Amino acid sequence: MRNRYSAIVQRDGKWFVAFCSEVPEANGQGKTREECLQNLAAAIELVLDYRREQGAAHAPRGAGANVGPRLMKRRDLLRHLAAYRCRLDREGSAHSLWKNPETGVLEAIPRHAEIGKHLARKICRRLSVPEPRGA
Repeated sequence: MRNRYSAIVQRDGKWFVAFCSEVPEANGQGKTREECLQNLAAAIELVLDYRREQGAAHAPRGAGANVGPRLMKRRDLLRHLAAYRCRLDREGSAHSLWKNPETGVLEAIPRHAEIGKHLARKICRRLSVPEPRGA
């Protein structure tokens, strides 16, 4: 199922910047309008995944199939990505964009102290990096 969201795109110097009123935590930027909208779509997906993870993390124990800690430290994920040669490309207001130089893929990582393990696995898959242990 695909959802549609409205995007507000503005030009800021050489960059395009996009916001989404339905998901205020998400924003995107890019050198072209298309890149900006792609980054916004990725940020929206990450925010929605994070919201789902937070909902699951606060569910009573035994309520779902995954029982136990569902979060991992952001710094542990970043160290894992760096160990596989991924590098910080640029910082956004709510996300850091990390890039796998071998594949050229960019991935947004939310700036939260803890990230859901499901989201961490998804980030690693998109960057073509093995999943971190314990995720």
